[in-house]
This record gives sequence, C-alpha cells and structure tokens, in this order.
Amino acid sequence: MPTILRRLRGLLGVGVATGLAWAAFGAVIVAVGSVIDPASVDPGEGPLWAAWTLGRAGFLAGVIAAGVLAVAERQRGLASLSLPRAAVWGALGGAALPWIMAPMAMLPLLALLGAGTTTAIVGLGRRAERLAAGREPSALSGT
Repeated sequence: MPTILRRLRGLLGVGVATGLAWAAFGAVIVAVGSVIDPASVDPGEGPLWAAWTLGRAGFLAGVIAAGVLAVAERQRGLASLSLPRAAVWGALGGAALPWIMAPMAMLPLLALLGAGTTTAIVGLGRRAERLAAGREPSALSGT
C-alpha cells in the first residue's frame, strides 16, 4: 500500500477511535447529569445528542492530533514515542477545537480528552507492535 494511503488510513483510524471515545464520554456525562439534575439538560439534549456532538468534535480532534503527531514525530516509530509526548500532541489536537469551533471555556476539558485518547491510542499501538514482533505474550494465547 502506498505511503500516502497508509498515512490517510492512520489519520482516519485515529479520528474514528477518538470520536467514539468522546461520544461515549459525552453520552455518559449527559445521562448522569440528567439523572442528578434533570433541569440542567434542555429538551432535545439527551445522551444521543451529546454523543453525536462530542463524537464529531472528537473525530476532528483525533485527525488534528494524528496529523500533528505525524509531522512532528515523522522520524520516530510508535515504539520510540513516549506516552507523555503523545499526550502533549493529543492535548494540542483537543485544544485546537475551541480555536476553530467551540467556546473557549471548553478548552481545558477538550485538551484533557485529547491527551487521554491520544495516549491510549499510542499505547495500544505500541502494544500491538510488540505483539506482532513476538516480544510480548498475548493475553489470548494463555502464556
């Protein structure tokens, strides 16, 4: 597969994974909020609305973070990328959204979500690389 298609697939994959994580977070927060304080949730703003809204924002944040990560760390593979550096790039990707489309009050929350999801995705990618190389026993193999 050509390099450009692999990179595009990676950007989209990170975007989708981040979008799903943010959608789940939004749905849980609104569901819990509607149980604790039903008056704080406007009509039509249920868990599905929150999942749709934050899922789209998460997709954009994931694509931005993956793009920044690909440009800034192009000389390194996942194995040599530290999780704190991945968290910084993810926080920048998440914080970029308020500058583009959301209220600035959302910046700390979106930066934290970006850092967390990017760190998790890089950690999972590193683990997958180790499993593929045979350097780490698989939980499924029973060893």
